[in-house]
Amino acid sequence: MNKRAGLFAKNIIFAVGANVSRILTTLILTLILPKVMSVEAYSEWQLYHFYATYLVYSTLGWTEGLYMKYGGISYQDLDKRRISSQIWGIAVHEAIFACIALFTGGILLSAGDIKRQLLLGAVLYMVFHVILCQLQAVLQACNRISDYARLYTGERVLFLSAALGCILIGQTGFHGFILVEILSNVILMAYAAYLCREIVFAGPLPFKTMLKEERELIGIGCSVSLASFLGQLIIGVVRFGVEQKWGTVAFGQLSLSFSMANMAVTCITAVSIVIFPVLKRLNRDKANHLYLPIRDLMTMPMFGILLFYAPAKYLLTLWLPEYGDSVRYLAILLPFCIFEVRNSVLACTYLKVWMGQKYIMYANIAALAVSAAATWLTVFVLESIDLAAVSIMGLYALKTILTEQAVKKYIDIKLALFNIQELLLTTVFMLLSWFCSPLTALAGYLICYLLYLFFGRKRLSRAYSTLKGMIR
Repeated sequence: MNKRAGLFAKNIIFAVGANVSRILTTLILTLILPKVMSVEAYSEWQLYHFYATYLVYSTLGWTEGLYMKYGGISYQDLDKRRISSQIWGIAVHEAIFACIALFTGGILLSAGDIKRQLLLGAVLYMVFHVILCQLQAVLQACNRISDYARLYTGERVLFLSAALGCILIGQTGFHGFILVEILSNVILMAYAAYLCREIVFAGPLPFKTMLKEERELIGIGCSVSLASFLGQLIIGVVRFGVEQKWGTVAFGQLSLSFSMANMAVTCITAVSIVIFPVLKRLNRDKANHLYLPIRDLMTMPMFGILLFYAPAKYLLTLWLPEYGDSVRYLAILLPFCIFEVRNSVLACTYLKVWMGQKYIMYANIAALAVSAAATWLTVFVLESIDLAAVSIMGLYALKTILTEQAVKKYIDIKLALFNIQELLLTTVFMLLSWFCSPLTALAGYLICYLLYLFFGRKRLSRAYSTLKGMIR
């Protein structure tokens, strides 16, 4: 194995290892927090995270633009003063946006509304987390994956330690957990600044030069950020509709199942931070030839993850008896991770390499329009939270299929048959899990999955051989 292949493998190990650590800490938090908090407090904690999810898009694509412009450049070759200007510039930008967000929230929310406190926490989290992400983007772009991995893992590990401390002293309200999460980001931001100290303390460029660079980076990353924001809104519209119709507790039940499903996405999408710089350096024909092999090696094994739902359902019901609805929704939401991972790791990464970010945005706009219509129908007309949960799965599948249609503009591939097979297998899993006993559902899905692997065995073997040959 040559040096480049060895570095690629090493970065994959670091990236996945960091995310395995992160997913384990997130899993512990996801299982412990609803256990020690009241249902109302945990639902408010989820609402705080809902706010924070959208506030971090205040960067307008600045961070994404930094990563995309400088991706593939070695750390030593970076213009330190130019990058330093972007670190300090985004800190000022976020401070200004924080003031605007708090002022607006103060007008829209009444003085006694608990949502005011949640918004304050989310705004403080936003400021420090965005600066941390800007520093992480520098490390990612320069392929310093080991340093990035330490930061990525450290934030969750530090928060887990602090959260356990809160539990030990009996502080199980949402206020304490929000505070320690903010402090965790402050500490990791300081550590990231130390890792990039040659840049942070290089001294910024003149204001006009800095502003010109900022506009350029936002111009590069805006479409990616907007596409991601719209992607978040696809499920956000449904979740917001649930909160408005059935209240914070129902919102918390649905959000818990979404958090569990999202953990798998978080772990596997780590690979994309390694794939992007590698694809950018590869010959275009060679990179294009890798699309289908990676897709097959990613999708077919991931359907095996769904086999763990039945035992997970039994254990979760014992551990969190008050969250029975969340466990039921998990049967519907868990399959979405297969489509979202393929969309984020593969289709979107390829489109970014080809500078085809606008197609990601177009796919998300179309899916968002369907999301708004589905929310109106399922939540406000049919008044069914079950159908609202089903719509989330359908929306993610739609978004992925539309994004892959954009990929076909650059690569001559046929995906219709594969998409039909995957949608059928997903539908079978959801129907079995929803209407059959756990044992019957497990046996039925296992048979279907084995048939899927049997008929796709040649594709899988061919994909493995192709990828193996490419990295030699």
